[in-house]
Amino acid sequence: MAVFNCKAIYGIQNVCGDLLQASGLDKDAYCGYISDLSVRFPLTQSSAISSISFLPYNGLIKFSGQKFSHEASEDLAKAGGGAISFVPKFSLRTMPLSTQDDVEVQLLAQAQDIFWILQDNNENFFIFGASKGMTADAGTLKNFGKAQGEDIITTVAFTGNEKTLPLRFSAGTTAQTVALLESYIR
Repeated sequence: MAVFNCKAIYGIQNVCGDLLQASGLDKDAYCGYISDLSVRFPLTQSSAISSISFLPYNGLIKFSGQKFSHEASEDLAKAGGGAISFVPKFSLRTMPLSTQDDVEVQLLAQAQDIFWILQDNNENFFIFGASKGMTADAGTLKNFGKAQGEDIITTVAFTGNEKTLPLRFSAGTTAQTVALLESYIR
């Protein structure tokens, strides 16, 4: 059966001020697990998600890196039969400095349903992996470098497969949203 109602509705109109968009992500990344939610994120996209409901004793975990160190993207995947999905990708770049930190990296590598809440440098917050979660990708975690000044940061890359683009998250102003995220930390 052919699908004919998949048409854009409103369009996107930009004005000069809209061109002032900074690239990059904030240094803080918040993760949670789909299996720890008492209410799943709605995928209706009628408005930004404004709260998160966790099962008792669960919440977010905060990872801080250097400014401009993390990287996120969203890809469009299209199957031969025409089915489409969105592929959120996030690379957490952090500096483990203890055995406890090393264990955290190992636990992240085992994630099966992790979601990430990220703030871009335009004060927007997004939930990556909001429906099915993300898993860690195989690859190099850390280079120890051989010359002065080479990168020694640990990078854990995550990928998902979703029906929607990353969902927007907002509790009002940027300060209110950050305060809410911080209140969710375990």
